[in-house]
Parts: sequence; structure tokens; C-alpha cells
Amino acid sequence: MIEIAARPKDCDFPLTGIFLNGAAMLSVPGEPFVEIGLELKKMIFNDYHTMIAGHGPTGNPQAGGGYIPNAFNYGRGGYETEGRSNPFSKSASERILNAYRKLAGR
Repeated sequence: MIEIAARPKDCDFPLTGIFLNGAAMLSVPGEPFVEIGLELKKMIFNDYHTMIAGHGPTGNPQAGGGYIPNAFNYGRGGYETEGRSNPFSKSASERILNAYRKLAGR
């Protein structure tokens, strides 16, 4: 718990998008819930053949890694939304999706 308490309150996630001949390769930090991947694939990058990779640690050594649930799953039980498994804000998934919407020009 001390390690979790020592983590910064804010952190930056590196997001990657590579676009080539109608294909999109996206990198999402941590372990995003499947609904995040589906939103990226079906709603934001629906005009591309899309591959999405969750890449474990966030790329920010101070933030570590963890699950990134969508807001719907908070309060429904399960270890994925608790502090040791998910040190991020409830708005993390929407912030990631908004960043990719901006990248896609949507």
C-alpha cells in the first residue's frame, strides 16, 4: 500500500497510432478492458483495419501498470477496479478514448 500511495496523482500515458494503407495499429497503455478496444475499433477507427495492443506498463515508470476499466465497471465488484490492480482515475478510459478521437479527427 505504501508503494501505491507514493505513486503520482497525475501521469502521462504514451499513446501510439501507426496508419498505413487503410490499417491502424494502436497501442494502449496498461491492460484496457475489452470495451475500450471495441470502442477504438468500431466507433473511432471504424474505417481502418484495426489492431490494438495493450502493452503492460504505462510507459511511465512512476505510474506502473494496471487494468484500465471503462467507467461502467466501477462499483460492480472484481479486483480489476481496486487500487492495487488499477491505480488510475475512473476517467482514465474516457481520457484515452478522447485522445484517440482527437488523433482520428473525430
